[in-house]
Amino acid sequence: MKGGKRLSVAKVYIGIDVAKEWLDVAVRPGGDAGRYSNDEAGIAHLLEHLIPLKPSLVVFEATGGLEMPLTGALVIAHLPVVVLNPRQVRDFARPLASWLRLTLSMPGC
Repeated sequence: MKGGKRLSVAKVYIGIDVAKEWLDVAVRPGGDAGRYSNDEAGIAHLLEHLIPLKPSLVVFEATGGLEMPLTGALVIAHLPVVVLNPRQVRDFARPLASWLRLTLSMPGC
């Protein structure tokens, strides 16, 4: 506490799109983004960048096993990780997309 006021620290969230050859990473807040190879060297390089950020959560979809080396590395590094079921992500996003389409089709929007 400084001057009787509590300093707030923004929580950092990491989203990763896992593909066979690449890991596309987005950091929020801040908007930083990057691409890392989805291999041992790329994951090590990614961890070098993530660990100092002390993220509140690292999130990505399961991709048929392609996410397993990344998941293991994050767990070993003691970073909080959630691997999402792609079907549940689609089911969650579907009504949001419908709402957005409806809102954008309204006059004055």
